[in-house]
Amino acid sequence: MPRDAFGDELDVTAPATQQGRPVAPSSFLPPPGASADPPSSASSWLPGSVDLPDNGSGGPVTSGRPLGPPMYLLGLAGACIVASLILGAVAHGKPALAVAGWVVGGFLSVGLLALFTTRDSLRRASSWYMTRDIAGVLRSVLVAAAVVGMALNAFQFAVWMSRR
Repeated sequence: MPRDAFGDELDVTAPATQQGRPVAPSSFLPPPGASADPPSSASSWLPGSVDLPDNGSGGPVTSGRPLGPPMYLLGLAGACIVASLILGAVAHGKPALAVAGWVVGGFLSVGLLALFTTRDSLRRASSWYMTRDIAGVLRSVLVAAAVVGMALNAFQFAVWMSRR
């Protein structure tokens, strides 16, 4: 059975007309009470469509300004990684600092890097997107630094635990 763009099966046996007029598939009809005319932003009623964020606000792209990667998220992730490395360096015999550094360097920084990747991917779908090569390189460096920060804090915790 044929499938549409969303992977749903199409019913090819259903009548294509109703009282002599073509009938649109129900999944493409606007919700009850909405206008049948397409709005300026088709994403308000078309299934599977996505609004692109403008400057990370989550709203639709309405201006002709160029979009780039959300570099502020890389900066926040970098700050978390630096804090993790500092905590790992001073955590000799202090397990609370090692655990805090591990959480900040692992969960928080990796979460920010994942958020960067998600928002950057959404922005790349815009025709106004301007590529910055440094963003991809910096993201890779930050991932490696996050692994080092997590390992350092895990090592400090393991040393404390072994000397107990």
